[in-house]
Amino acid sequence: MHNTKTSSKIKRILYIILAVVVGIFVCVMVYAFTLISNAELITLGEAESYTLSYREDEYVVRSYHADVITPSVSSTVKATSQGNAIVCVKYSYFDRDFYRFRVVPAPKAITLPKTHIVCEINQSYELNPSCVSDDHSFGLSFESSDTKVATVSDDGIVQTKNAGECEITITSYNSLTAKATINVVKTVSCVSLIMLDKYDIDTDIKVLTDLPADIENYDAHISVRNPDVLSIDEDNQFLLHPLSKGECEVTITLPNGVTDTKLITIDDYEEASIDFDILNQFPTLPTGCEVVSLTSVLNHLGFDVSMTTMADEYMPISDEAYYNTNPHEYFMGTPYTWDGFGCYSGCIVKTAENYFSDNGINDYVAIDISGCSTDELYNYLVNSVPVITWVTSNFVTPTKDGSWYVDDELFTWCNHEHCLVTTGFDKNKDTVTVADDSGGYSYSVSQSRFMDVFEGMGSMAVVILRK
Repeated sequence: MHNTKTSSKIKRILYIILAVVVGIFVCVMVYAFTLISNAELITLGEAESYTLSYREDEYVVRSYHADVITPSVSSTVKATSQGNAIVCVKYSYFDRDFYRFRVVPAPKAITLPKTHIVCEINQSYELNPSCVSDDHSFGLSFESSDTKVATVSDDGIVQTKNAGECEITITSYNSLTAKATINVVKTVSCVSLIMLDKYDIDTDIKVLTDLPADIENYDAHISVRNPDVLSIDEDNQFLLHPLSKGECEVTITLPNGVTDTKLITIDDYEEASIDFDILNQFPTLPTGCEVVSLTSVLNHLGFDVSMTTMADEYMPISDEAYYNTNPHEYFMGTPYTWDGFGCYSGCIVKTAENYFSDNGINDYVAIDISGCSTDELYNYLVNSVPVITWVTSNFVTPTKDGSWYVDDELFTWCNHEHCLVTTGFDKNKDTVTVADDSGGYSYSVSQSRFMDVFEGMGSMAVVILRK
């Protein structure tokens, strides 16, 4: 009887011990499960390493999915293959930290919204690179090639310092790279929209500005006040499409807040005529029709300058043989003799720029509008802007005279190359009016003939506009 009572007590004690052990085990499991559940999910790319944080000097790292996350040296683990894994940092039996990992494919590329950025001095710019795999964005490192020009923070914020150019290199953990060129320019304190006042409803509008050439990629923004009259091209905000007749304000805004606004009118223009006095190139400049046309336009605008002064002091002239000369850079030969060749639109723009620069003229600009359509050319005439135009003598059909290369660029010269000033049009009469310096008089040709010759000569044209 005594033994039976003793045995029952022992059983009760064992049950209690067992219950305590089970309770402790359950508590430990609940605690561990809570730690694991509350652990932040860390996403890595294949072959990416991660350094665990630890609270004590002595610890043991264990991966419960070593084929996915593999412990390496010290507290560093490495993503070995795609999948999910749990890693434990053990300090004692009851003191542990848990990490949850998700391993995705390694990224394959770094992309940038813009790879050439123009900024002013003391301006910030966020690069916003993208390095993504399986919806995960990977961290990147940044380095500037010249910290005197611009520095870059760990999160990709560029801070410009001085004028110049530098390159920002962006690198991922798996050695992918992308580069962004930062062009730092002096602060732009003003900007002008170089636009006409009137545009034909059938002609797209190319927005021009007086921003210097070295900041042509400046992040300027174009907006329109009345989108029912004008729309902005989806791919090029500096190209506007007329939609209906009416008035509309066009505004340019620079990143530093500088703006300019132009009010323009869209209508259907059938004709235009400019009262224009053309100079006669003969007998003084028998092959200088291009510089004579430019001089006539300058005189029309009120500038008192002679055609010989323009030829002698401002027009770039090459002593090289024509086949070694770029006609957009230089006049080939001399305009004073019959064996001179001539020049193209780029040379006339340079001639005008030289004249403006040497005489301190800042409110006019020469613009090469080569490649323009006949309708675009008409827009200038509607606004009383005469157009220096490349055609042929007597509007004969252009025929190839010769071709040559300069610095790997091909140039072609046509027989009877000629330059004059276009001054009007009449769509109802199907005519275009020109002021011809080959004799110093005006006359009209059919629109179709004008267009065929103008386009046959490469649609070369230059205008002088007031800013």
